[in-house]
Amino acid sequence: AGTPPFRVGGALVEPLAPLVTFRDAALAAPLDGEINDESLVFRLSLDRFAILFTGDSGFVTEARLLRDPRRLACTVLKAAHHGSRYSSSIPFIKAAHPRFALISAGYNNSFHLPSAITLADLQKLGAAVYRTDLDGTIELDVDRQSGGVAVRKLTRMIDSP
Repeated sequence: AGTPPFRVGGALVEPLAPLVTFRDAALAAPLDGEINDESLVFRLSLDRFAILFTGDSGFVTEARLLRDPRRLACTVLKAAHHGSRYSSSIPFIKAAHPRFALISAGYNNSFHLPSAITLADLQKLGAAVYRTDLDGTIELDVDRQSGGVAVRKLTRMIDSP
């Protein structure tokens, strides 16, 4: 988060987390315990469009980021931690106010992600949810002038034996 915003092409990249640096880079031990809360979080914006990438961050990181909620506003939220119930809190979703939420999760995964609670919260707060476990690859076409987004599901067909 100490890195200033920078441009790549026409897009602005704003690093938001981790907010704490590692004690020892060789050990990769975070200062406050939970390694997921050391995930890279950044906002990428292009004119009227913004997407918030949240890594595996959880409630601790969300609480820190909510200190400056204006930086969370986005069109698309890549939901943290595969849609875990330990991330995407209601205050965080409200601050981000995404029209779309993307959840990366493996089909029939052993962690039973995404969480039904997280899915319900995202939908209740107005986000259309797309999930890689059910929808396959998700592609976004962005109109940078209007901020409009077209979502396509690019599911891969699996050949049967």
